[in-house]
Amino acid sequence: MPRRCAPAGPGLHEQFQLPHAMKTIIILGDDIFLPVVRYYIADQHDVLIVASQSATLYSLHAFREIKTRFCRNLSSRELFESLDLDETTRLVICFAHNDTLIRCHETLRKVNKDVPVVIMGLNRQDFRGIDAPHNTALFSVEHLVHQQLESLWSAIDNRTRLERLRALNDACENILILIQHDPDPDALASGLALRVLLGRNKQTAPIATFGEVTRSENQNMIRLLDIPVMQITAGDLKKYSKIAMVDVQPPYFKNNRVTADIVFDHHPVSEPYDAAFKDIRPGCGSTSAILGTYLIDGDFKITQRLATALTYGIKSDTLSLERDISEIDIEVFTTLYPLANLNMIRQIENAMLAYHEIGAFIKALKNTTVADKMLFAWLGPVVSEDIIPRIADFCLHIVGSEWAFVTGVHDGKVICSVRNVGYVRHAGELVQRAFASLGSAGGHRSMAKAVIPLKTFKKYFRIRRMADIEQQVIGCVLNAAEGQMLPAKPDF
Repeated sequence: MPRRCAPAGPGLHEQFQLPHAMKTIIILGDDIFLPVVRYYIADQHDVLIVASQSATLYSLHAFREIKTRFCRNLSSRELFESLDLDETTRLVICFAHNDTLIRCHETLRKVNKDVPVVIMGLNRQDFRGIDAPHNTALFSVEHLVHQQLESLWSAIDNRTRLERLRALNDACENILILIQHDPDPDALASGLALRVLLGRNKQTAPIATFGEVTRSENQNMIRLLDIPVMQITAGDLKKYSKIAMVDVQPPYFKNNRVTADIVFDHHPVSEPYDAAFKDIRPGCGSTSAILGTYLIDGDFKITQRLATALTYGIKSDTLSLERDISEIDIEVFTTLYPLANLNMIRQIENAMLAYHEIGAFIKALKNTTVADKMLFAWLGPVVSEDIIPRIADFCLHIVGSEWAFVTGVHDGKVICSVRNVGYVRHAGELVQRAFASLGSAGGHRSMAKAVIPLKTFKKYFRIRRMADIEQQVIGCVLNAAEGQMLPAKPDF
């Protein structure tokens, strides 16, 4: 005979069992809340409306299944004692005045401390003086309307910008999507997203860089998500009708003097430039999130491949939503995350270290200096620029470090990658104060970067040995932390 499963114990059964019929009671103190609750009660099965005005109850006659009750004093103890309240009751209290809300809630809690209740007011100020326990929630009509309207205005703004973008797109044969020299996941995902927004393909909107992709994770991303990136020269630009930039801006390309027709970026503007279309949002943690809002508000079909790219772009640029994030990053991430291939993201992230990269980590740990919770690591010449920020991320995990400054030399440039824990001073502002007079410097609150020509660095500080660079970096940073800017020399 088949074996029977033993019945679950009563405690376990009761713990997970949901009530079969849940009743809703609404204390409607002011008619102004009637349009709000009408939409809610239409979907409920067992509803009682209690009001102090007969006209209010009469207006609900169309809802034949709704029970109504008249009570002159809605904050009376007798009323709450007569409602047969228990833990399965959903109680909503609606008043437009703070003192009435407080009095009603206090009376309720004297009668029953366990019933869950939503207190509805017109604005947040109505909740002053209300002590909300774990089973009480505060609902502001002002907050609801404000959030919804702001969301709608944002969507309208994005669709309006999208029309401008389409007008630029329709007027040209091909568009080059240009990204930084050693593109990261945010740039790669943003390039792919812009191509979708433009309705183009690899031939009419290729993604390109003047440099090359060096980091193994990014190479994995290109391979697994099929995002080819061309390596070009300045002479190749004339082949294209228009130039679009994502996750980067024209001042970045100082040597090539590149202009742009379209720019999407989340980094601050370092110097003024002209472009027919610009969407720059320094408050966002990623460019992927900015382009994601266009896709969502424009009702584009978001494939698993595109969702995976944008999800990883946001995830990598915000350190898994732990630094420099905005509401846009969170909203886009939560929308796209269910559509993404999470197994593929794990494959991208689990890239292996090359032998020369292991050596760089060892060298960094051997050449560290700590001053005032700032850890400085010197790498000397490196094979690829990308190893510098990777080691900076790693060094921030060393106990006692609130800052990590990792410096290396690559392709004739001194590169300093900066990370901090996020609750100290602004990393981008500190790096600008320390190095802006020598080269490009800036970034976000918890991550920043400085790039200085090696010849310029040596000439300014009158040094000959490569090993002396680190001491000058430490001195510049410590001085900047005290508010001192690096002075420009007259003969420089």
